[in-house]
Amino acid sequence: MGVHIITNKAIELNGITIVGLGSLWANDNDMHILDKYQERDHVLVLTHNPDTTLAYLPQHSPDLTLAGHTHGGQIRIPYRYKQVIPVEGDVLWDQGIYDLENNKVFVSSGIGEVGLPMRLFIPPAIDILTLY
Repeated sequence: MGVHIITNKAIELNGITIVGLGSLWANDNDMHILDKYQERDHVLVLTHNPDTTLAYLPQHSPDLTLAGHTHGGQIRIPYRYKQVIPVEGDVLWDQGIYDLENNKVFVSSGIGEVGLPMRLFIPPAIDILTLY
């Protein structure tokens, strides 16, 4: 099918370096793969858990990190759902774009579920991003 798995690997595509990081919670993410890139490089990171970005070293400055993991809260009971989003850092990743000090992070609510096979007040989404 031509699919290339890029767990802890990088590929070049039209002047953009796409880096795939492994699982944060499984301790399978090799952050050192980012050491070889500098701020002038165009780097896009793909990772499952947005908390991965909190482990970036100061010299790691990808242009954009794409993540999922939170399902946008999956069951969005007003004023309560943010308390159960599965993240560990100080940033409460929900969905959408986050502008951090050294990079931008886009968190997709995606199309799946975890645990209960349902979503409430957060429809499934396939996001289309245009990069400039």
